[in-house]
Amino acid sequence: MRILFHSPQAFSSYCISSPSIWWHDREILADEQQFARQAQERNFKLRILVNSAGEEQPAGSPQRMIDEASNFATRLGALNPGKISVTRVIFPGETHTSAVSSSLVRCLRFAVAKN
Repeated sequence: MRILFHSPQAFSSYCISSPSIWWHDREILADEQQFARQAQERNFKLRILVNSAGEEQPAGSPQRMIDEASNFATRLGALNPGKISVTRVIFPGETHTSAVSSSLVRCLRFAVAKN
């Protein structure tokens, strides 16, 4: 997420897999507002895929990984519709660790897909 926030034009497609947004008091989002301003002011086109494992948010867990990733994807998608396209995927039955292979395959397919 840091490269997206700091150098959004470095790539045309980004894959964010199982983001632990809760970690270290949500530090990863420190630059989100700066990115949001850039996304609304500049004319860059981005495709973003946000993946999560379906078992990353057990009942009663304070780490709301699926909810946080979904909220993040929604915020990104609302920044500049038509210029920023966000796809959200949840892998049912997968854990944070087991989703690596599913995520890798999905991210590669996403990155090379025709726009």
